[in-house]
Amino acid sequence: MRKQETSDLHNRLDVVRNTALLCLNNIIQKLKVDDLEGPSKLNELWLNLGKLLFETDITDVEQVEAITRSLRAVVRKLAEAKCSSYFSHMTESDLELLINICNKSQDSRIKVHMISILGIIGCLLGNINTPSSAHLIKIIGSVLLEISSKSVDMWVIAEALDALIDVFAEDYVDHIAQEINLVEKLNHILPTLKKGKIKGYRDHQVVITTTKTNLIRFIKYKNKLNRK
Repeated sequence: MRKQETSDLHNRLDVVRNTALLCLNNIIQKLKVDDLEGPSKLNELWLNLGKLLFETDITDVEQVEAITRSLRAVVRKLAEAKCSSYFSHMTESDLELLINICNKSQDSRIKVHMISILGIIGCLLGNINTPSSAHLIKIIGSVLLEISSKSVDMWVIAEALDALIDVFAEDYVDHIAQEINLVEKLNHILPTLKKGKIKGYRDHQVVITTTKTNLIRFIKYKNKLNRK
């Protein structure tokens, strides 16, 4: 009986913690940066949530999903406030920790959260313009390309492609795009996106369709740019 009671208590605590994390996500999305005590507090929250994520068992899907959802909200808010400087000291090891979560998880929601996080970090690093930031962008681009080409989940593929378009939207990162053969590889991925069946993705049909349209435009734009 005691074991059962202990198990029930742990389950209830997990539910409370996950609910709290989801509430945190909603609060971050709704409030302005200043209402959240400014960028420094947001960065502190980013670090604390990251620590919690890396300490959480990847098989605890609901908690990992709740944490990554909140992490995405935080980094998105930091991007809105143009706080690239907080990522100027990010190392390859730091980035690999995030990539590992994305690769190891079998849950589409978690993968999408992590893809979004990597994409936003890539955009922030693009504003720093240092050799180390360029190296990290290259890693992010390569990871997102791999996900786009190997995943069988159309939603995940669309989100990875959408993140790639955002990361490499600006002309000043074109040299990195060329290093990873971005446009050439996207041309190979495009037919998969065109042929992919989206009937089973009722909640994500708009994302998949929009990404398909944006990808075609992105490839055309980059091809014209490369011909100049």
